[in-house]
Amino acid sequence: MNFSNEVLIYFQSVKNFFKTNEEANLYFLSNVDEEEFFNNLLKIAQTNFEKNGEPNLSIEQFEFLREVMVKFKEIEKEEETFIFAFESKNFKYHYK
Repeated sequence: MNFSNEVLIYFQSVKNFFKTNEEANLYFLSNVDEEEFFNNLLKIAQTNFEKNGEPNLSIEQFEFLREVMVKFKEIEKEEETFIFAFESKNFKYHYK
């Protein structure tokens, strides 16, 4: 996926925020795969930019992303294979 310059600038500012804000870092990144979290954040930001002209994620989008990432990490710890799909009007995420 190609990302617009506006999205990349927004992405870098979010990453910098997490580096400097320990409370936010712990809340959003401590129980997830950080690389996967940021990859999905980029995708959501690009979708927002294409739809609204602004890449910024809403509080609800940040929280939804965190919750999905935490849930998928829990599922990955299970010994059995699961198929899990979660869909929202703003974000689709499928795990197989």
